Amino acid sequence: MQLSKKRKSNLISFILTAIVIFALIKYLYENQGIFESLSKINVSSLFLLGVLYLVYILTLSFLNQRIFRKLAPNISTKSIIFLQFVNNLVNKILPKGGVAFRATYLKKHYQLSYSFFLASFASLMIVTFASQSLVSLFAMLIIFLKTGLYNLFIILAFVSILAGSITVIIIKPRPSKNRNWLFNYINKLIEGWKTIVGNTSDLLVFILISVAILLIDSLNMYVIFRTIKTPISYSSSLVLSSISLIMSYINITPDGLGVREGVYLYISSLVGLSEEQLLFGSLVQRTVSLVMACLFGGLSYIFLTKARRKTLENQSS
Repeated sequence: MQLSKKRKSNLISFILTAIVIFALIKYLYENQGIFESLSKINVSSLFLLGVLYLVYILTLSFLNQRIFRKLAPNISTKSIIFLQFVNNLVNKILPKGGVAFRATYLKKHYQLSYSFFLASFASLMIVTFASQSLVSLFAMLIIFLKTGLYNLFIILAFVSILAGSITVIIIKPRPSKNRNWLFNYINKLIEGWKTIVGNTSDLLVFILISVAILLIDSLNMYVIFRTIKTPISYSSSLVLSSISLIMSYINITPDGLGVREGVYLYISSLVGLSEEQLLFGSLVQRTVSLVMACLFGGLSYIFLTKARRKTLENQSS
């Protein structure tokens, strides 16, 4: 019996996730001193990391609100914020699970079509890729001027991402005159894209908010490494954060588990940290993020479920 394309993709993701989890358990077993180091992290630092996590989610929610309301003005601010918390939680369980949850919820609760949701998601992705790759290239220039270190492959990757994103923004696709279901779907994507980024001033606002998101996340990264007594420059934390945020759109394992760490190890010499320091920093980041996601994501899911149930009751009465 042949597996469908979706099942093959899910199977590959499951196998990769299992391999990564096994490797992580093996690494932690062989380096049990990490747990002792974790226990020495002071409460004030953990509190600061928690606050930065909340600021990051709220800023990302603000960007989502600006984009979604172009297509569905009736979406409430609370729903956008709670959806972002749930999205962050579900993504730690299933690759792209958060996207599927948001698309389904907005379709059922606000009648936002899947094509328009994909248009909003694509807009967010392109704006993120363009702004954060540009900031990362600037950060790598600073690193090079200060230390003489560079990674040609990473530079070319960011240049390619930036060039591709700018090309998509500049080129204005035209709807097809063909009226079958596929082209109708594509036309809706184009319509949604034009609605969201058709205004230059709106596009600039989206880019500025995206840069702010990167700065907040990189500050979180900076605090994490300082908390574990690992010196890191802010430029290096910018590069690490931009890689993390860009890869969050192309995860093949839950929350990019293992994949992100693999890229971190590849650029360890560029950011001036050892492989052990990067892995430990990533472990601390994942631990704090998981605790916050379970807490606020769980509460947000309860709220959204109750809101959905209340809406259905009002419609039936």
